[in-house]
Amino acid sequence: MTHLIRFEVVGKPRFGNLDGGRIVVQDDDFASSETVTVDGVKVLTPPTAKMITLCDNFHALK
Repeated sequence: MTHLIRFEVVGKPRFGNLDGGRIVVQDDDFASSETVTVDGVKVLTPPTAKMITLCDNFHALK
């Protein structure tokens, strides 16, 4: 199974495929030949696809 990972290396956020202790870096939509080790990167949270908010402004509709 492929595990997609978002990480930062040299201050630049990137995506890649986690393969054991290494990450195969993704360039645009394709995997590149560049690899980095997991120890040499900062793992980031996944990007937010949706934002759901709840508010308590129902009194404004009256």
